[in-house]
Amino acid sequence: MDKERRRYVRVKKPIVVQYKENSQSRWDMTLVKDISAGGMLITTDRAFPEGTVLNFRINLPSSPFQKFEVNGKVVSSKNMVARLSGEVLSSAFISRIQFFELNESQKQSLEFYIGSFLKQGGNL
Repeated sequence: MDKERRRYVRVKKPIVVQYKENSQSRWDMTLVKDISAGGMLITTDRAFPEGTVLNFRINLPSSPFQKFEVNGKVVSSKNMVARLSGEVLSSAFISRIQFFELNESQKQSLEFYIGSFLKQGGNL
């Protein structure tokens, strides 16, 4: 079986971001499991239908004073249940997000953040 070829290098460093659906006014917070210039993997307390557009507020640790907003489309969302002896301990959803409408500055910020781990030999 062929290995999946990723278009973008992903960094597996937890980042906290805010997100909301376009129709909502309240921002929720989530933990990013990995991030690239093309998208990210997030954990949420509910599943989102494929194609759902979410707004994100991202503040990268490499640029602590630069917060930007970006739109992302849900590519997939699935339930990850942790059980012990048949009893549900926790339930969370993992969603794959694809960024769109990134401007050049946002893309450069993401690439700089990811590049900083490549130079350090960090956890990708």
